[in-house]
Amino acid sequence: MDGKVRELMAVAASLAAGCSSCLEHHVGEAKRAGATPEEVQEALDVARAVRVTALTNMDSFATKVMSGEGALAMATSTGGKCGPNCNC
Repeated sequence: MDGKVRELMAVAASLAAGCSSCLEHHVGEAKRAGATPEEVQEALDVARAVRVTALTNMDSFATKVMSGEGALAMATSTGGKCGPNCNC
């Protein structure tokens, strides 16, 4: 993978992660690596779509938890511990 693609990925990751200093740094690095303003904008658009989808999915999941579905039911059945896919 070339430096431009790597920096465009970092731009998207920075926005999705909500890190303003990383975003500013990686936008500059992407431009220095030859990314056009349109390519940087596309990376930002992809990150926004990922972030909005994740937020929407978690909001829906929170509603399920509050109605007794999902994690709340799992916590009851596992003695209050997280489920099998959790790393905490």
